[in-house]
Amino acid sequence: DSKTLAAAVKMVAGSQPFIDIWEADSGKHIKSIALTQATLGPCVAFARNEPLLAYSTKDDIETARPVSFDSIDRIVTEGIEPAGLALSPDGTLLAVSQSDVIHLLDLTGKEDRKPLRGQVGPI
Repeated sequence: DSKTLAAAVKMVAGSQPFIDIWEADSGKHIKSIALTQATLGPCVAFARNEPLLAYSTKDDIETARPVSFDSIDRIVTEGIEPAGLALSPDGTLLAVSQSDVIHLLDLTGKEDRKPLRGQVGPI
């Protein structure tokens, strides 16, 4: 959204993974989001033209909006931790890579579009 910056920090010895969020222009720290254990992530993505953040944990994907960045929605990943996330510019479509498949989720109706398959290995 050109106003905020988020960074996902993986779990390191004895610590829990988290996401830090800052104002892009001033560098002011806005919030830290503590997460459950994640082995591949956490992953984080912003929508370009919509104030929407998506982030993953070991068990789910959550979405949040500025200014509070409190979770507004939760998508259960059925035990397969996402290796990557991407949001469409308008924030209506979420791409989630799991194993060797990319799932496209329509966030307006919460439906899974046809998965993208054919990758040679994990994404």
